Amino acid sequence: MSAEQQVVVSGAFDDLKSRDLRFLEESSKLGELTVLLWTDHAIQQFSGKPPEFPLAERSYFLNAVRYVTRIVTLGGSATPDSLPEMPGLRPQFWADVETSSNPERERFCRGNNFAHRVFTAHELAGFREPPPMPSAPGKKKVVATGCYDWFHSGHVRFAASSSEHPRQVCRNAAAPSCEGFKNIYLI
Repeated sequence: MSAEQQVVVSGAFDDLKSRDLRFLEESSKLGELTVLLWTDHAIQQFSGKPPEFPLAERSYFLNAVRYVTRIVTLGGSATPDSLPEMPGLRPQFWADVETSSNPERERFCRGNNFAHRVFTAHELAGFREPPPMPSAPGKKKVVATGCYDWFHSGHVRFAASSSEHPRQVCRNAAAPSCEGFKNIYLI
């Protein structure tokens, strides 16, 4: 991956699923990943229904994803089949999934001299073992175990908060500070 390579993904990123995270992971392998995040109004306009999660929560969650370099909220400039001109944004790739890809996006990419990289369902299937996250020497790590069948921004906030308080050990899922986590251990 070259540091100069810019990759853009654009969309609602509402109610993220594991396949969405795999999409962000694979997209980031092409270069520095910028998410162009649609506003609540844009989602309503394009889909005909309001988002499940408001913009602030979707942005917070995406900021916690290690594959994302930056997030840019698209106000009135959001369109499903083109990318806005923005200072400092000169992508070499528009990453996409099969279900969103269409001829208009292909034409837009060709007309703007960058690639339209479409990931197939097969490429996004399964769960790869990610490389270990780097950590500062001497800094304790927090491990949270439990059922993550519905992982949301509250869990992200809790994990971030727990990592700031390495002396805290929580082993009771019913404890209010655990917010649904089964066990928290220090390593």
